[in-house]
Amino acid sequence: MRVVKFMETTAGRWARVGLGVILIVLALLFGQLWLAIIGVLPILAASFNICVLAPFFNKPIHHIQRH
Repeated sequence: MRVVKFMETTAGRWARVGLGVILIVLALLFGQLWLAIIGVLPILAASFNICVLAPFFNKPIHHIQRH
């Protein structure tokens, strides 16, 4: 539950972007295309404000921020 709450925050989105970048860099270093594809997924999820772990905790997949 804490993970999902963290992923809803700005810091959580940046963490997902960071993870994606790390995976892409590792893919480039080791020549593994599949790892680069997996690295793009957390970046896309962060871009669209989606947490794919949320349904496992009975939370909505898309977090809508209210200003």
